[in-house]
Amino acid sequence: MVDDVTQPVTQPTKPSRLKLILFIETFIFIIIIVTSLLVFIIRKNQTTKNSAFSPTPTIQAENKMNVPIETKYENPFNDKTQYQNPFSKNTNPFDNLK
Repeated sequence: MVDDVTQPVTQPTKPSRLKLILFIETFIFIIIIVTSLLVFIIRKNQTTKNSAFSPTPTIQAENKMNVPIETKYENPFNDKTQYQNPFSKNTNPFDNLK
């Protein structure tokens, strides 16, 4: 019986070493998640700033925007207006029907 006690016993890995490995793995995992989120946010901000749907105002665009509010057109159906055949010098609108 004394011989059994003196035999060397193989011990499993130390619990402190296992805890250290788990801590390092979780730390690396958290770093990967945080950096991927930061990259996603930065890219999203860059696309919204340079997007084609939100153009930056320029001097040309501002000049084109100056449109008068009220525009008055002549009434084409006014009684005084008559159709004139562009190929004829006659002003009678019914010349085409003859």
